[in-house]
Amino acid sequence: MLRALRFFEIEPARVLPYRGLGDDFQWRAEDGSRAVLVRQHHPTRSDGAIAWEHELRRYLASKGGPAAPPLVTRDGRDVVGIDGERFSIYPLPQGFPLRRLSPAVAQVLGRLLARFPLDTRHFPGEGQPEGLGRAWELDAFAQAAGFSALSELILAFGREHGALAQKLRKERFRLVRDLARSGFARLPEGVVHLSFCREALLFDEGHPVALLEFELAHRDALAFDLAATLVREAWRGPSAGFDERLVLALLEGYEALRPLESEEVQALPTLIRAVVFWEAARALVRWWNEGSQRAVRRLEQVLERDLPALEAEARRLLALVAPHGRRR
Repeated sequence: MLRALRFFEIEPARVLPYRGLGDDFQWRAEDGSRAVLVRQHHPTRSDGAIAWEHELRRYLASKGGPAAPPLVTRDGRDVVGIDGERFSIYPLPQGFPLRRLSPAVAQVLGRLLARFPLDTRHFPGEGQPEGLGRAWELDAFAQAAGFSALSELILAFGREHGALAQKLRKERFRLVRDLARSGFARLPEGVVHLSFCREALLFDEGHPVALLEFELAHRDALAFDLAATLVREAWRGPSAGFDERLVLALLEGYEALRPLESEEVQALPTLIRAVVFWEAARALVRWWNEGSQRAVRRLEQVLERDLPALEAEARRLLALVAPHGRRR
């Protein structure tokens, strides 16, 4: 990691681990006059996916967004390879995540989330980043594990964890079916961040100065992004369910800039299930690539606790958000 910094002519006085939301290793490095974020890209992430993310960061920064685009070396590289590992460096402005979550903070997050598709609506990047697809294009995950389809990866998982694999197969079928019934294919689309939460935003004196965690950014239904933030910020677990005050505050902030269509509101419960199923799919890939028993435990939690609880919450959530949304 220190060798990577030297490519960017940075000699740090201090280096500390930086906890992120994704699978990459990250560090905060300080050289006295500035701080940067050093990221060691996960081995399964393709060069093309990293390039797509970096193009998005640069575009968002060009529009005045707090995107923290990658630094480049003297010879123009934004990714450097050392001993088979790949590193990138990003500016880390002075600022801190919002620690305490309240309805007022949730409203701010909602407004900022609604700005994201407005700021990126003319992003010229083509297609999807490798390894990601729309909410129901789940085969893209399997490609990161060397399989052509998610069903093949589930089959391999089933040789060791038959009961879990059966539940995974069933939930995948139900999710794709319910997304189709919800009119998912017709929902407004754009670039989504999918990790938009307090931990991904740095603030200084009340203003956002850096948006981090772009690893899941791709093109999808815009309401999928809202569903992801609702899960990250308003879901209190299977026993407590959703915090109604935070849900309503997030929606109020979001709709101040981007009013939801009625079809998006109706699809939210299913999109929330999709967010959690994505966690299961990503855990499945980690199991295959790393032999991680922690990933198996995460799969158990999603399939046996989180998804059933979300299913039970779906009607209450829909009743709560039903007043929101306009007709086309």
